[in-house]
Amino acid sequence: MSTYMIAAPDAFSVASGELAGIEAAVKGAAAAAAPSTTGIISAAADEVSTAIVRLFGSYADEFQTLSAQATRFQAQFERALSEAGAAYAAAEAANVSPLRALLQEAESLGVFAPIERLIGRPLFGNGSVAAASTGATEASSLLTSGTNQAGLGGAVNYAAA
Repeated sequence: MSTYMIAAPDAFSVASGELAGIEAAVKGAAAAAAPSTTGIISAAADEVSTAIVRLFGSYADEFQTLSAQATRFQAQFERALSEAGAAYAAAEAANVSPLRALLQEAESLGVFAPIERLIGRPLFGNGSVAAASTGATEASSLLTSGTNQAGLGGAVNYAAA
């Protein structure tokens, strides 16, 4: 059974930017909580009050430690997400070159000519024509426009240009 995956490199960069906003909010909350949680003063000078201050102070210190760890993890995750988007875009660009050569060869041999005569337009090209006139699904128009963004449409449609 095959798995279909659709990914947009732009979505990776948008998500990375949104993570930066989350990081700022978490840092702000931790900084705002620090004075009131780490600077607890004892209510009295007895042992119980001192023990309670130490207990709550240790919880506050643990919170600040965990908050710093969460911030480091978030930064690593943001970097990994950004690198994944860049790697995906690079792999997609690398995969376009062999396809472009193959499609140019097929076009020059006239392989697509019968289909183009049948449908009345070039087989590869602007997906908006198919989406508007044939009721193509959103997924197929996304696939077609994604292919065109990679540059296949411009490389193949010599007759349409």
